[in-house]
Amino acid sequence: MGKIDGNQYPKDWKFCGGRQLNLKRLEPFMFHAGASGIMTGNYLTTQGAGLDADLELMREMLFTPRLKPEI
Repeated sequence: MGKIDGNQYPKDWKFCGGRQLNLKRLEPFMFHAGASGIMTGNYLTTQGAGLDADLELMREMLFTPRLKPEI
């Protein structure tokens, strides 16, 4: 990924609905590509991974998840 305004990554880059379908086996690498957050659980019109599965995915990639409370 190229530089954006002098920064390697944009400040916030979140993956939401469709990431499992579109990224398939590459989904775990979205964090190495610069993703700063994900939406977990079910989405508006599609099934999503559960919170536990997403937390495990992050830990397997050696990231420490930080949970943000619902607003």
